[in-house]
Amino acid sequence: MGRLRTIVATLAAGLAVAACNDSTNPAANSAQLRVVQAVPASPTLDVLLDGGVLVQDLAAGSFVPYRLVTAGARKVDVTTSDGTPVASTTATLLDQSSYTLLIAGTVGAVDVKLFTDDIQLPPTDKTKLHVVQASPAEGTVDVYVTAPGADLTTATPTFAGVTFETSTDTRIIPAGSYQVRVTPAGSKIADIDAGTLMFNSGQVQTVFVVDKTGGGKPGTVAVVLDNF
Repeated sequence: MGRLRTIVATLAAGLAVAACNDSTNPAANSAQLRVVQAVPASPTLDVLLDGGVLVQDLAAGSFVPYRLVTAGARKVDVTTSDGTPVASTTATLLDQSSYTLLIAGTVGAVDVKLFTDDIQLPPTDKTKLHVVQASPAEGTVDVYVTAPGADLTTATPTFAGVTFETSTDTRIIPAGSYQVRVTPAGSKIADIDAGTLMFNSGQVQTVFVVDKTGGGKPGTVAVVLDNF
């Protein structure tokens, strides 16, 4: 279990920059599943698969790296640590695929979303990334991944109109230094500026947009490595 640390702070202070799993090919009859807890100011939560405990005491702003689980239709239940039901869903996990189970929303209105992760390696000298918008306060956003110091007024969003509780398609870009900024959709004024980040050759990563500690704006971002 890891803290989701941000580039500049901690996921409710933010998400953690963390490596997850070096496997890009889950074993036969299994899938890879990681869990991200992004509910601001939430108590610790448990996650059950078909009634069996997968994760216990997952704090807000924490995540569990990829774990091998049996593929198929799996019942997912999220409860408080004392067993009180919080949210549930049925997740269809395909053989030899990888997924993020996102626990998001707000206290009293928690949602569970399942996203398929593309963790196959990018070409040489390239890096691969996508965005998960997990901040209820930020709403629909544009995400810019630009050269450091680039003028946003003339820039095109790398990921445009990303709505709450969604995951974008993957982008493949040249490895190197980038500045990651998040604006309200259609705006050129950044709510979030992660500064200059290095995206290395051969990396696959997820950029999470999350609320500040305790909830609300301005939010923050965290980059989690999907492979290493």
